[in-house]
Amino acid sequence: MEHDVESILTLAANVRPERFHGEAGEVRQGTKHFVPGAAVFYAGAFWGMGAEEVHVVGQSRTKAMITITIRAEWLTNWRPKVVFKPSVVKRLAGTLHETRSAQEWQELADMFNQRSVLHAYERTVVEATECWRSWPGAGPLPHGALKAAVLYDDGPGSAIGAAFSYADGTDVSWIGEVGDEYRTKRARAMLLSKLALAEGR
Repeated sequence: MEHDVESILTLAANVRPERFHGEAGEVRQGTKHFVPGAAVFYAGAFWGMGAEEVHVVGQSRTKAMITITIRAEWLTNWRPKVVFKPSVVKRLAGTLHETRSAQEWQELADMFNQRSVLHAYERTVVEATECWRSWPGAGPLPHGALKAAVLYDDGPGSAIGAAFSYADGTDVSWIGEVGDEYRTKRARAMLLSKLALAEGR
């Protein structure tokens, strides 16, 4: 891609106002580098890792224009965008090596938006248990869980699933309504993966 282009078609997204961090589920505003709601522009992805992490260009908290790798789940409101700002175009021209039609960019935005709805985070067993007991369809929960993770539907206060691990190596999990069978399977895999990370597996 030439560096003297005047505009580039890519994706724009916004940094989530809030995200959970750590085992205690601490709520953080924005990210280390970006303020909540900051606009960033897609500059590529690690497709071999399922695009869980993406390269973006955006204005940092210090007002500097930066190119950085960030977790895709920390971004929302993906949409195609023609970028004209010279400082952004220059950075994108040096890093974005994907050529797509307008329709293909829209399909990529739709994919990121669909995936960004569900997020799994480690939480304390007490907090996760409270969530579990609030779901009529979750059923009884065995006592003595060591670790827990909770699945959220686009933000705090929207827990729709949880998983617990026990000393004997067993796991217990429940997922609410998240759409079709594929998304349900993906949500369960995401939740159990986060639980495994919490256990240090």
